[in-house]
Amino acid sequence: MRRFALLLLKKVSPAAAVEGWVAGVPALRELEQELPWFEHMMLGISTELRTHVSSGVKFRAYLGAGVSAADMVSDSVMVSNYYAMGDADTANGLLAMIAANLVWQALVVVVQTRGLGERKWKARMYEIGCVVSFMKPGVEAFRVASGAEQENGAAFTPLIEMMITKCGELFFEAIPGLILQLVALLRAEEWSRSALVSIAISTASSAMTATTMFWDMDTDPSSRARNPKWLGIVPDLGRELAFATVFFMCACQIMAKTGATALLAVTNMGWLVKYVIADHAVHFLYRVSRRDMIVYAPVPKAASYAIAPLQRIILKVLIDFTGSPHFRLPPNGGGAYWLFSLVMSQASVFAGVYLYGSGSGRVEERVLWTGAIALSGAWLATFACFVGGIAVPKYRHTIWSLTSGRQYIQDIFLKGESDEAKFGIFRRNLLLWDGDIGDEVRAWVAKEWKKWQEEKPAWFKVERVPDQFIPKAELGALGCNRERRGSAARSVRESVAQEVKTTTG
Repeated sequence: MRRFALLLLKKVSPAAAVEGWVAGVPALRELEQELPWFEHMMLGISTELRTHVSSGVKFRAYLGAGVSAADMVSDSVMVSNYYAMGDADTANGLLAMIAANLVWQALVVVVQTRGLGERKWKARMYEIGCVVSFMKPGVEAFRVASGAEQENGAAFTPLIEMMITKCGELFFEAIPGLILQLVALLRAEEWSRSALVSIAISTASSAMTATTMFWDMDTDPSSRARNPKWLGIVPDLGRELAFATVFFMCACQIMAKTGATALLAVTNMGWLVKYVIADHAVHFLYRVSRRDMIVYAPVPKAASYAIAPLQRIILKVLIDFTGSPHFRLPPNGGGAYWLFSLVMSQASVFAGVYLYGSGSGRVEERVLWTGAIALSGAWLATFACFVGGIAVPKYRHTIWSLTSGRQYIQDIFLKGESDEAKFGIFRRNLLLWDGDIGDEVRAWVAKEWKKWQEEKPAWFKVERVPDQFIPKAELGALGCNRERRGSAARSVRESVAQEVKTTTG
């Protein structure tokens, strides 16, 4: 307490005051009464903290965009090299993966801008221009780093949009491109330095993407406020070490799984195809048995069923190949399945080396076994460091939790400690909760609606509430405004009809 008071009486810098805060928190109330300029000092501390947080977000966002750009450059160089070496199949494959990623980004743009009204086409053309010029990752990084808010009518926040784009980048380009380059390397007579550098950059880029996806969501204050029981595993102190640990853990996972896949592809492509089909089939059965197939975003019913298989395929690939802790969350995969996937991916390395060695591959078996043991050992060390020394203890249970995505989403309402927290249920797909707790939600909305209308809290977004949950009297009072709400509960046909009506009217 004396140390803290001394710091304050000397009117030291906010950075030094932060250190004093840590030492003097227990006596904070006493200090507030003794020092008249306490409020000013608190403002200085908060400003300093916000500056550090903002700088960290900017550093990660720009670093991720820079590594992604470097990966794109290295891939372009390798495409040229493969054509020069006469390996047109590998070059064409890399180009196809880059094109698939661009198509994904364009689709995200279409969904993101669909509700922007008159600004839709101008915003859409600008965003498409960013996609085709390969500037989209940098633009998204700038928006997140600068704290840009979600535009009125936009489908996602800048953070969510960036995460969706990065998922597509990993699934359509980074992971398959890395596998393809490893296959080409294993089949080559000599290993070129440029190929090794490109593989190293691709691995680092994928690991950075997987790490920042987890990091930005887990450390985001608004996300933590909405999901206090699941987000917060990253400690508030020592974050540099935590970030590095997760990065190396993801890098080891990526190298292990892509290496095992490449070895099996070179050994016997038929075996790889059968394994992939069987693996995904078992995964689908697991999801269906837990009523956990449906996409959790609030999209129309028909779209939910259509998107679900693709979403589950993408998520499984990202879980298996990146091992990002982000996918331990129940809507993405679940802690128990995520942990199981990590172990199986590491085991697949040894299976791949064994099968490759039995097929008399070009690379010495002794070299592969040494690499497999070193890689798995490094992964185990970083994973143990993350779980035992870095993860906040109260969140360790999320690593092996059996909670399903459906349970997780329903708990938003059932275990929400405030109206704001409970209101988050409307951000999720009706198919995952309406049949189970829909009546409870209706009763709650009917009870609180008038209060919300009078107080108008910032989180109360009428357009998020499906029509069937709004009290009938209030629904009629909305009148024409109800038609312009853009409710997520409307079908795609109704949305298109409304858009045509607005355009021609």
